[in-house]
Amino acid sequence: MDQNSNQDLLNDSLSVNRSISSNFLSAAKWGRFTAISLLVVLTLAAIFLAIGGTSFLDQLSSVLPGIETNYASVILVAIFFIILIAGLLLFIMLRAYNHLKVGLETRDMVAFTNGWRYLKIYFLIYGVFTLISIFSIIQSLTTLF
Repeated sequence: MDQNSNQDLLNDSLSVNRSISSNFLSAAKWGRFTAISLLVVLTLAAIFLAIGGTSFLDQLSSVLPGIETNYASVILVAIFFIILIAGLLLFIMLRAYNHLKVGLETRDMVAFTNGWRYLKIYFLIYGVFTLISIFSIIQSLTTLF
């Protein structure tokens, strides 16, 4: 019995029943839609910041009167860096769901496995950023009290 399961794993055809396949396809479609939509939003935000960067710096200086232009430009660069990281995460998510969708539609185990590999990378990176955020919040709370 164990040898048969190993042979099934080495087989190139994907053996997923119809119910699970339809659920995965639905999740892949919604994941692709979400990734593409958020990539468009991030791209528009980056374009608006690139075009209106000087007016953004002026508005930031008026809101925070003690901030100098150098610090405001550092904040602008940090925002671009955050947009770049979020775009990279969304691109990995898009690749994952594209591979999952192709693997399910063509019954290709290699594409399906690559989709799961990209999802694993996505959640690993997302988890690291979440842990950093949690530790940052805990540290700021401990210095507050």
